[in-house]
Amino acid sequence: MDKRPEVNTAQDELLNLQRSLSQETKTADRITVILFVVLIFALAALMIILPDREFSEQENRYLQKQPEFTIKNLIDGSYTGKVGDYFADQFPFRDAFVAIKGAAEIAQGKRENNSVTLASDGYIIKRGGYPDYETADKNLSGIIAFADGAGRLGIPYVVAIAGRGEDVLRDKQPALYPRDIQDKAYEYLRDNLDSVENLSYLDLRAPFAADESGEQLYYKTDHHWTSRGALMGANLILKELGAETHDYSYYSPETASDAFYGTTWSSGGMKWVKPDTIEFFRFEGDEEFVTHIDDTGVEYKGFYDRAYLEKKDKYSSFIGGNNARVDIYKVDETGARVERPKLVLLKDSFAHSAAPFLAQSYDLIYIDLRYYKDSVFKLCKEEAVSAVAVLVNFDSLESSSTFGLLKMGL
Repeated sequence: MDKRPEVNTAQDELLNLQRSLSQETKTADRITVILFVVLIFALAALMIILPDREFSEQENRYLQKQPEFTIKNLIDGSYTGKVGDYFADQFPFRDAFVAIKGAAEIAQGKRENNSVTLASDGYIIKRGGYPDYETADKNLSGIIAFADGAGRLGIPYVVAIAGRGEDVLRDKQPALYPRDIQDKAYEYLRDNLDSVENLSYLDLRAPFAADESGEQLYYKTDHHWTSRGALMGANLILKELGAETHDYSYYSPETASDAFYGTTWSSGGMKWVKPDTIEFFRFEGDEEFVTHIDDTGVEYKGFYDRAYLEKKDKYSSFIGGNNARVDIYKVDETGARVERPKLVLLKDSFAHSAAPFLAQSYDLIYIDLRYYKDSVFKLCKEEAVSAVAVLVNFDSLESSSTFGLLKMGL
């Protein structure tokens, strides 16, 4: 019997199956392309339709606005750079995509996303890049120049540089975490500041890194130090100034919030990490102090703006967040200001949570040189201050050259 017709039939069925699969594959490919194109156009349309966001509460920072086009900006490259930042900041559903990317990176076995390292004991730690020494030099030139002004005024001048999480929390980091770049940065600070006349340099990284108390000195989801860390830093400054200090037992910690997610958590996309607890270190008589924000005229008793505890940026509950000038002083039972020595504090946000501890020895004049544009030397003369201190995190020295303003009026 001739079997060839059956063979032909089997071949035909196989060819038909192949054609069917090929058609299904082409259909699936077309659908994928169509969905991708629709997604791209939809996101482009949303970029046009949705209003630009000015501030990211998740990341606690101002977002890049649409840059102004000029021929000069195009030629020097600043326009294209800002355009890239603009699209990255204003991208629709940015926060959701950051979270998805973070989960995907960790699922692949990686320990990092968006320069945030997944460390041990619930910590996520921001990883810095290679330091911008050009900007740091501009800041240090202003800080060093002010030592001459402090000498002429006959007042002590302390420069305290707080370590970053990656500098201090080394036992929490992966075993092969690179550390040479960070160590060289602090060697650079020591070489520039340690021998300057009329200036006392404090490397706050070293005592924090050497601490063996087991206490939490930095937040797990944020780059700032905790209130306990701020107490330690403030006491080191007060000792350098010859002022009175108090240890932990002097205070009554109050849990202000147990749902604090910091900026490291926001940028890392690791949304499963548990929140931090913010504590206010209370002490008898702390309501006898007044915090006055010069920028807005807002004034309240104590050191804390509790309205921020209802917001994402809970760290700004310490002295009301970033402002050009904040005065903190003590009053008596009649509300009259008590005459005490004054300390001008040139700072970033690390100094905010140190206010309750520094204020026990001094009336405080907090100055943020990112916003304050007058002469600090002139301020010190007019206010007859008793001391000046710089308290900043190392990142502030390389982010913008604002401390160059310290040369003004010298």
